[in-house]
Amino acid sequence: MKNVKKGMLAILAAGLLFSITLGIGCGKAEVENISVKKPDALSEAEDASPTEEGQKKSGQGSAGESVGRKEKERGLMAENIPGETEKQKALREKYGIPEYVSEEKVTGENGVVKTIDAEVVVPDADSFLEVSAQKKSFGENEIGQYVKPLLGEGGLYRVEPEAYEYLVDMEQETKLRLENQYYDGEEDRRLLEETLQSDKQWLKETEKEVQKVEVPLQTEDYQKEEGGKSFKHLEGFTDWEQRTMRVNMSSAGMYFLPWPLMEQNSCTISMELAEDLAEDYMERMGLSGEFTLAYAKKQEFDYWSGLREGYAFHYMRELGGVPIVYSGLKFVIDDKGVAELRYRDYVIGNDGTPVELLPFSEIREIYRQSEIRIMCEPSKLESVSVEEIRLVYRWVQDFEGSGEGRLLPAWEAYGSYTEIDENGNRRTSNPAEGECLFAVNAVDGSILYGD
Repeated sequence: MKNVKKGMLAILAAGLLFSITLGIGCGKAEVENISVKKPDALSEAEDASPTEEGQKKSGQGSAGESVGRKEKERGLMAENIPGETEKQKALREKYGIPEYVSEEKVTGENGVVKTIDAEVVVPDADSFLEVSAQKKSFGENEIGQYVKPLLGEGGLYRVEPEAYEYLVDMEQETKLRLENQYYDGEEDRRLLEETLQSDKQWLKETEKEVQKVEVPLQTEDYQKEEGGKSFKHLEGFTDWEQRTMRVNMSSAGMYFLPWPLMEQNSCTISMELAEDLAEDYMERMGLSGEFTLAYAKKQEFDYWSGLREGYAFHYMRELGGVPIVYSGLKFVIDDKGVAELRYRDYVIGNDGTPVELLPFSEIREIYRQSEIRIMCEPSKLESVSVEEIRLVYRWVQDFEGSGEGRLLPAWEAYGSYTEIDENGNRRTSNPAEGECLFAVNAVDGSILYGD
């Protein structure tokens, strides 16, 4: 059981950043609450539902009568969006883009029931490009620019013996599994309790030997287990902002997360103060003015999703007023400062070529007829609910494994899905996590995979 948990935790730690916003395939995309312009007033309330006026325009009833527009937290529903601009209205008219799309349930060839009951969100733009772009690499120069200003005197170190780090993580996970009754039957519960006692004893003995060993602030080749690929990589811990932070940098991006995750988890400051702190960190990194605030919301603690309690601010890069998904910085700010920092970006070329979009009627038909593929075994997928469709820029690589590619306009669908495990239990994903279910090239209608 220790080996299994260790593997799970290693996957969680390594994948927290790169699931975005940093996702695999359409994956879990942190593009919640995108609004091209910063909201006039940032509210501490949960995400708003569409207005009654919007429901009347779409021919729908009250929020309680429509699955896609219920009054529930939806991480992809923009907060305080003002009336649409003339550009947005013209864009809808030119390509026949409705405010809402509602379809009857459609059963695909694989037996998956697909429901489309979605708000269609367009950017404040009147033209689109296809432009070359490459993934921003995080290496020696980026350490000097971004990491050192944040770490201050904290430096970077590893914990020895290395097993201590995993012991702390495993003890936390076992505690939460017991508290939340995440186990199968009495025998599994008994084994977890025995494991917890064993972990506590092992921790008590190991703590006597724990020491910090300095890690040079330079990247090293890191051998991935899958396929034997190598890339530049830096990882370790730092004492930053009154807490121990886990640091990870690679060619895919960078993140800072508190460790252990369950400790020092509180937030009583105001959103205004939290935003000021986030802006201060952006300035330290030399990135002020390069990004638009795409969302701001109060985030609740969720160990299993790796979420900290605090105010989440996602700054996203734009191209001509259109958000570029899987790019930007996410800060989570709490009482002690930074509770989470993630950064991923693209270097954009200057060779943009104007493109025209397909009529939305063709995109709608592609959504209806195509099989939706998500990060779930197809054999376990039962149903999919599309609740929002957005027009964004999306990066497509030129060839597999390449950091070179293009940014092009794409329609991305978000919502939730239900899967059935081997024991017949149903699990529905949380829409607030930002499940990108499907992506379509807005120019030629091809299905897009990867990021």
